[in-house]
Amino acid sequence: MQAGNGYGEPVLLVAATKMQTVEAINCAIEAGVDAVAENKPQEFRDKNEGLLPCPRHFIGHLQTNKIKYLLGKIDLYHSCDREELACELARQSQAKGIVSNVLIQINVGEEDTKGGYSYEDAQEVFTRLTAMKGLCVRGFMAMLPAAC
Repeated sequence: MQAGNGYGEPVLLVAATKMQTVEAINCAIEAGVDAVAENKPQEFRDKNEGLLPCPRHFIGHLQTNKIKYLLGKIDLYHSCDREELACELARQSQAKGIVSNVLIQINVGEEDTKGGYSYEDAQEVFTRLTAMKGLCVRGFMAMLPAAC
């Protein structure tokens, strides 16, 4: 269902599926969403086997002890927000002989309630994470602060 955005770039429709049933998610897949995304590892684990073929994304904060529920089943991790997670995801991916695709989360608003690397450190973090075996950095992600 990739559509253009007016600038010639493809746009992917990623459906956040938290708290939705397998049946509802499968309806969305049949309707043409490009990928489905969960934000809780256990919820992903419980639903994954019943879903139709479709790329899987993980969009939430990920604790390192929960990687085991996702490893090898996620096409893109949206929230690589700290070094500890990057290192552990790289280590486990390499041990399993796979490469995990990640987006580096940048905390552009410097909000205490959000995770992520600082904007000032983005280039250095990109260089460091792209050198890690087991990871493939696909880009950056950020959530902007609420407007005043």
